[in-house]
Amino acid sequence: MLVCWPMLALCVQHWIGVAPRVVPWTSAGPADRVRIGVRDEGVYRVTADEVALAAGWDAASVRAALAQGGVALACGGAAVAWRADGDALLFYGQPTRELFAPENVYWLTLASGTLMPEEAAGPGGGATNVWFMHDVPCRAAFLAPYEPRDRRSSVGTLTNVLNFGEWIGSAADETLRAQSRTVALPGWCADAATGVAVRVELVSYRDFTTPDEHLCEVRVNGVSGGVSGWAGEQAVTLDYVVPAGAVTNETVELTVRNAGDTLLAGEFMVLDAVVSYPRRYAARDDALLCSGGSNPMVAAVGFASQDLAVWDVSNPAQPTALTEVFVAQDGAGGWQALFACGGAAVRYVVFERSRAEFAPSVSGVRDVDWTAPGEMPELAIVTPPRRWWPGFAEATAPLAAFREAQGLRARVIDAEEIYNAFTDGLAHPEAFRRFSAA
Repeated sequence: MLVCWPMLALCVQHWIGVAPRVVPWTSAGPADRVRIGVRDEGVYRVTADEVALAAGWDAASVRAALAQGGVALACGGAAVAWRADGDALLFYGQPTRELFAPENVYWLTLASGTLMPEEAAGPGGGATNVWFMHDVPCRAAFLAPYEPRDRRSSVGTLTNVLNFGEWIGSAADETLRAQSRTVALPGWCADAATGVAVRVELVSYRDFTTPDEHLCEVRVNGVSGGVSGWAGEQAVTLDYVVPAGAVTNETVELTVRNAGDTLLAGEFMVLDAVVSYPRRYAARDDALLCSGGSNPMVAAVGFASQDLAVWDVSNPAQPTALTEVFVAQDGAGGWQALFACGGAAVRYVVFERSRAEFAPSVSGVRDVDWTAPGEMPELAIVTPPRRWWPGFAEATAPLAAFREAQGLRARVIDAEEIYNAFTDGLAHPEAFRRFSAA
């Protein structure tokens, strides 16, 4: 098996790839199912026309199925609840937790599906919550720009963490032993009783080097949140509390620093960083992901229109649509949604219909049984998914023809076909192991 692989280009879009977002179906006969690619957390909208175009299905039949609940949506083998909005399907998408996959995959078929339930949440008496704790993930900021040094060696024994992140050196030069990033804290609430906290995921950089001791300091706006350490080749998660007064506005400078000596063994990498802070219930980009609180109501403000929806997404795969939400002007030129809420563990998404929803990638798939006679070639030339970077299949076609002329049954295979068949569409090395064993 020959595998050709490019560097993956990440975009600001909410799906991965450079191909058309909706790939028209061009094969004879319809697709078996539809693949929906999701990169970020949020509400996604897929129209009946997009599904029909991608799968080669009749658009009127897809619209009828949506109206009658005859569409099944699944992710990772589990059913996902959805809601119809005219001739479109809305669902709550989640990024994948797999280390190797750049996006999550949802599957749509024309079958009996799981409709999103409804629950009345009309506001009653009592006070509204002023703020909630909000997390800002900073992994993407620490991954860019990528340099060759930002990768651990291949001889380490840790297999449950990524091998690349942001290198934190041990030189005396502060520009090498510390990395800083600017982090936005939209809606930061200065009056909250709870302050700002930082959680970092770190991993030792050099393997089998002694004394392998590490000390990490986290600073916010130059103010230290403390120093924590570990010994040996480990991946660790450390928590830091930012001293009161360090944050004064909605923008902070987050610094992760090597607080140890100048020995090479003390170097480490930042895999992820999350800043938690008290945030007001104010929308950004026509949406707000928030939680409840100790008071019985939430007033989410700052929306541009009154066409608002609220979902309980505590269980992202099975959200609940809230009804009887009171929508009114917020006194600042915008609109607000007022609704009864649960405690701090209950998560909600408030969004403007047709404005705040994300658009996923949509493509049809015809399933391949690689154990069937004649399907598995003697030489498999595996190319990167066409949606990531086109042209590899065409470039490797002469090689396949050359091997065919030598008497081998050769076949150029898009890696996505292998992912679809063996790892539910997710990019994962296990797919190639199963493919090779088929």
